[in-house]
Amino acid sequence: MFTKYSNSAKTAGFSKPAELSDSELRVAAINLLSRREYSRHELFQKLEPRSKNETQVPLLLDKLIESGYQSDELGYRLVPAGLRVWFKEVSIVGFC
Repeated sequence: MFTKYSNSAKTAGFSKPAELSDSELRVAAINLLSRREYSRHELFQKLEPRSKNETQVPLLLDKLIESGYQSDELGYRLVPAGLRVWFKEVSIVGFC
């Protein structure tokens, strides 16, 4: 039987990932951000399962924003541009 992240053959599926210290969680967040931009919500979803308590991740995300590693501004700038392109395409086709 397939048992990913499980040491015993009796339990199948995924177990909870190991909890990380503050510095390890920060390294994990910076590693994620080095690959692509993540929104605050996406980072929270990825890091929360590895946190020790419920305040660890929000505090880390606040520090990342203050340091300039993470920002949701790019997403806010792209959404209106994307909507303008979509609206322009729809009106050219004749739906508006």
